[in-house]
Amino acid sequence: MLRTRKIRLRLRSLARHASVRLVWTFLLLLAALIVLLDLDTGATISYSPFLVAPTALAAWLLGRRGALLFVALSSAARVYDYATTRGQHDGPALLLYELAQSAALYGLVALLVLYLRGRRDALLRHA
Repeated sequence: MLRTRKIRLRLRSLARHASVRLVWTFLLLLAALIVLLDLDTGATISYSPFLVAPTALAAWLLGRRGALLFVALSSAARVYDYATTRGQHDGPALLLYELAQSAALYGLVALLVLYLRGRRDALLRHA
């Protein structure tokens, strides 16, 4: 129990003092890893729901612009994966539907995280 607390405190300290460039790099690498894993597995299993994690972290750590970029990036990655592995015989209307569905999912997650971050900041100011 004591060891995990020390690790958690070290990670929290690292996150507080990390530069914005380091956060961007980490989140982009995490998203790229998930996309490559998703493309590698093919149509058997989809890892695109795991793109929620970098999108949520970007919304929390980077704000609105970072969240918007990761919503677009995650949506495009999901549509690309769908087009290359699952939707080879489908038309552009289904790809457009997939893009809208993905943007709604990742956008909702980003909005929720941004709202929670705002509430947290308001509570900290009030306390």
